Amino acid sequence: MGEPKLLLPWAGNTVIDQVLRTWTESSVDHVVIVVRGSDVSLRRACEKWPVSVVTPYRDPQDMKESLLVGLEWLGETLAPSDHEPCFLTPADVPSISHDLIEPLLDFYQGLLAAADKGTTPLPLVLPRFGGRAGHPSLFSWEATRQIAGLGDEEGLNRLVAQLPKRYVNFPADARLPDIDTPAEYRKLRRGT
Repeated sequence: MGEPKLLLPWAGNTVIDQVLRTWTESSVDHVVIVVRGSDVSLRRACEKWPVSVVTPYRDPQDMKESLLVGLEWLGETLAPSDHEPCFLTPADVPSISHDLIEPLLDFYQGLLAAADKGTTPLPLVLPRFGGRAGHPSLFSWEATRQIAGLGDEEGLNRLVAQLPKRYVNFPADARLPDIDTPAEYRKLRRGT
């Protein structure tokens, strides 16, 4: 990309500003972002927001390792209950909106209210855009513990495939693309 993608311009600020604004203005209780120790500019940008910025001693090698760092911090700091909801999503999705977050959270809360909390594991809640699942994923805290058991070559998608799932349907054109290439960034930016 030539420069850190989360610090690229977006809607008058940066990609990370847009993402963190959306999450902090949602009904989510706590937002955690894992930032590499070497990424001082990104850490400073994140620290402007009411979020917990976690910087591990050793930079994570991949997204799974970043997730594990953030989840370990959450577990030690907040000690969530097994059925507490936990969104997992990449940070390079600037088009995330409350119109997606809130229905997923409401659906999960409905499942939680109906569940036998002593015996029933809650399913993973995913948005589905015209038949295709997407981001963000909403796990129970209990289910996030299974990430640590994934093999070295297994990513989060492996666990998502294994867990029982429920979907919240959205229009196909509401699917949230992430930014992996300069072309994707330019295409998304034209849409803002």
